[in-house]
Amino acid sequence: MFRIHIRAIHVPTYVIFGANTDVGKTIASAALTFAFKANNPSFIKPVQTGYPVDSDARFIKSIVGSASIKTLFKYTDPVSPHLAAIQESRIVDDDDFVGKVKEEVGLSQDQAGVVFIETAGGVNSPTISGTLQGELYKRFGYDAILIGDSKLGGISTTISAYESLLLRGYKIPLILMFDSNYKNHEIIEKECKTKVILLEQPPSKHQDSEIDIKNMVSYYQRQNLDRIVEFLNDYHKNRIHDLEEMKSAKGVWWPFTQHDLVKRVMVVDSAVGDKFFVYENGKIKQLFDGCASWWTQGLGHGNTKLALAAGKAAGRYGHVISPETIHEPKHLLTQKLLELTNNHFSRVFYSDNGSTAMEVAVKMAFNTFIKRNQEKLPTDSLKIIGIQGGYHGDTIGAMDLSDPNVFNSRVSWYTGKGMWFDAPVWELSQGKHIVTNIPNHEPVQYDRLSDIFAESRSDLKGYYRELIISRLKQATEDGMVFGSLVLEPVVLGAGGMLFIDPLFQRTLVEVVREPQTWNPKSPPIPGKLYLISVIFDEIFVGMYRLGNNLPSVSPLLGVQPDITSFAKCLTGGLLPLAVTLSTDEVFQSFRGNTKMDALLHGHSYTAHPVGCSVALESLEIYKNLKGNEWNPSKILQLSKLNKIKRVNALGTVLVVELTSAESGYLSNAAGDFVKNLYENGVFVRTLGNVVYIMASQTTETKVMDEMLDLIASLLK
Repeated sequence: MFRIHIRAIHVPTYVIFGANTDVGKTIASAALTFAFKANNPSFIKPVQTGYPVDSDARFIKSIVGSASIKTLFKYTDPVSPHLAAIQESRIVDDDDFVGKVKEEVGLSQDQAGVVFIETAGGVNSPTISGTLQGELYKRFGYDAILIGDSKLGGISTTISAYESLLLRGYKIPLILMFDSNYKNHEIIEKECKTKVILLEQPPSKHQDSEIDIKNMVSYYQRQNLDRIVEFLNDYHKNRIHDLEEMKSAKGVWWPFTQHDLVKRVMVVDSAVGDKFFVYENGKIKQLFDGCASWWTQGLGHGNTKLALAAGKAAGRYGHVISPETIHEPKHLLTQKLLELTNNHFSRVFYSDNGSTAMEVAVKMAFNTFIKRNQEKLPTDSLKIIGIQGGYHGDTIGAMDLSDPNVFNSRVSWYTGKGMWFDAPVWELSQGKHIVTNIPNHEPVQYDRLSDIFAESRSDLKGYYRELIISRLKQATEDGMVFGSLVLEPVVLGAGGMLFIDPLFQRTLVEVVREPQTWNPKSPPIPGKLYLISVIFDEIFVGMYRLGNNLPSVSPLLGVQPDITSFAKCLTGGLLPLAVTLSTDEVFQSFRGNTKMDALLHGHSYTAHPVGCSVALESLEIYKNLKGNEWNPSKILQLSKLNKIKRVNALGTVLVVELTSAESGYLSNAAGDFVKNLYENGVFVRTLGNVVYIMASQTTETKVMDEMLDLIASLLK
C-alpha cells in the first residue's frame, strides 16, 4: 500500500551538520543535547564508523545520562560510511536508510521534547550508499543546525557549507561554533545572516576516560547553554506561528478556484522529489504531488542539479536583454532543442509560458499563410482548425484558439476564431482497448494499445479522410478561411485528459496539407511549402511526459508540424520558460527590408539565462533516465472496476474517469475519491469526474505500483 509519513511538528527536530570534518561536531551535539536535558531530549546517530572504538552516541550518553540515544548503522572501519559499507558488504540503499531514520524519529517524538540527528563528516560527505549527506537528509524535511569551523580557513568552509545547505532547501536557524582568536564568527554571522552562538574551546582530551568525562561535564556546566534553549524555543514557536498564519492565505487570489467553496488551504512547508511536506493539524504530512504541480514536474521538487544550474547562471549573468544578443545558455539550449527534434526545425523563439508560446505560434502561422497566399484568399479574418475540447492557455489570443467551453464562457472578449472537430478517442474500458466517439460509426476494439499507435494502421483512415474533407468543404463554402491547424497531439489536457485517436490526428494533418482537395480556390504551393501551417501544442505532452524517448510526441503520430511549442517540463519543473520552434520555411516568411516584416513579439525576460541554463541541465538529465511507466497489468485490472468508466495510461500520465451521472469540468463526482486519496497521502486535482495522476520522469516504478494498488482499493 502507498506509504505516508506524518511527524509531529510540536517536537522540534534538527539535523546537525558539520562545516567539515574535525570541527567538533560531536562535542557541539553533546552541548545541544545537554542544554535540553530538562526537555527529555533524543539523540540519533544514523551512521557510526570506527565502532565500537569510536561512538558519538556513547560519548553523549556519558555526558547527558538519561537521554534517549541511538546509533542505527554501525561499521567497524574508521573511514567514510560508503567505503566502510563496501568493505564490510553491508550497503544500505537510500530508501531503507530514510525509512529507518523516520521510524526512529517517530518513536522518539512520542516521548522526547526535542530530537537531534547527527550526521557523519561534512555537509557533502557521502552516506552509506554514496549519496551526499546534504542531498539525502533533505528528504526528511527537518531544519538544520550547522556546526561552524573556528580554525584558520574556517570562514570559507563554513560559508560554503551553509550555502550548500541553503541550495538544498534547508532552513538553518542556528550556527553553533567554538570561539577562537581568528574570530571567524564575526564574518560568518554577517555573511550568512543567521544566528551564531559561540561555545568556549573544549578542554584537551584526557587519557583517563573517566577524568575526561568529568572534565567535559564541567565544561558544559560552565557554558551559558540557556541561550541556546531560549533561542531555539523562540525559533520553533515562531516557526509554528508562521505556518498557522499562512493558513489564512491573506491577500491571495487563487487561479481556477472559487474561494467561497474552499474547504482546506494546503500549507506547503517544503517539497522534495515527488512529495510535498504539508502542515496540517499541528503535524507535517507527506503527500505525493499527484498533479505534478500543474504538470510541470519532470525531475522532482528541489532538484539540486537544477538549483545549481540556476544559481550558476544567476551569478554569472542575472538577466540579459534578448534582441540581437546571445549568451552561452541561450546558444547551447537552442542547438540542443534543434538536435532533439532531429533538425526538422531551424529556429527557436523564446517566451515565458505556454499560453504565450502558442500565441507566438499562431502569429507565425498566420503571417506565413498571408505571405504564401498570393492574395488569392481573403486574410482579414483568418481562422484555425482544431479539436473540440482543445485548450491552449488563458491569454486572450490563446483562448480564441479553443471552442466555446467552461474556461471562456464568462469571458466577454472571447470570439472563438476557429472550427473544431469532435474527435475520436481511445481508452481502456472493462479490459478492452477501444477507439470510440467516432461520428456515425460503432466503436472499434483493438487487442493491444500498440495496435492503436501503429504507423501502418489504416483501418479507419479512409473514413476519417472523407469525414474531414466533407467538414472542411462545408466550412470553406460558408466563407471560412483557415490560416492554421492547431493540435494538442495525442492528449487533450485541460479539456478532460482525452486521448485522441492518433490515426485521426495524423489524417487531419495530411488532409489540411492538401487544401485543394477541399478548397478549389486555394492557390498551389510548390515544393515542401504548405499553405496552412500545422502547429503542435506540446506544452503538456512534450519533453518526455509521454515516454523517456520522446522529447517531442511527433513520432507517436508519424507526422511533423511546421511549428511546435514546449514549456512546463522543459525546465524540469523549476522555472517558467517556453519556446516556439519553427521550420525554416516559416522563418523565411518574416524576412524583409523593414522592421514591419519581423516577428514583433517579445518579453522583458525572454530567453533569460537562468531559465536557459536550467533547461539545458534538465535535458541532460532526461537523456540519461531509464524511464518509467504505469504497470500495464495493473492498469488492465483497474479498467475492469465498475466505478471506472475509462482508464488511460501513457508515459507518466494516468487518467481515471469515474462512472457518474455527472460529467465534465464542473462535476463534483470525484469529491469523495479525491478526499480519500488525500487522506492516504496522494494530492490530486481533478477535471470534474476525471481524476489524473501525474508521476515525474524520476518517480520510482514501485511508487507508481503502490498508487495503482491504492486507487484500486479505494474504488473496489
